[in-house]
Amino acid sequence: MLRCSFIYNSSLTRPLSTGYTFFVPTDAAFEELGLDTVPDRYLATGAGLQVLLNHLVHERLYERDLVDGTKLKTLGNKTIHVRRHGGKQVNMLAKVSE
Repeated sequence: MLRCSFIYNSSLTRPLSTGYTFFVPTDAAFEELGLDTVPDRYLATGAGLQVLLNHLVHERLYERDLVDGTKLKTLGNKTIHVRRHGGKQVNMLAKVSE
């Protein structure tokens, strides 16, 4: 189960009221980083908070905005690369990189 309480526990709740998009990491991504075993509060400060910032874009985006090949700068100064494929059923992968 994806743990969303980390946003509530962080200092991001008030500043993120409007105009942002959060790319939610998968459970597999949390496991890959070893974050599946840390308490939710780990993501509220320091390195944990940086993980959240790497998935936040200061722009309100809709499905129609996420065109294949789009690059988005995150609040953590990383780049999200949007990859889409499929016909009517669209699958999307947004990969965070330096």
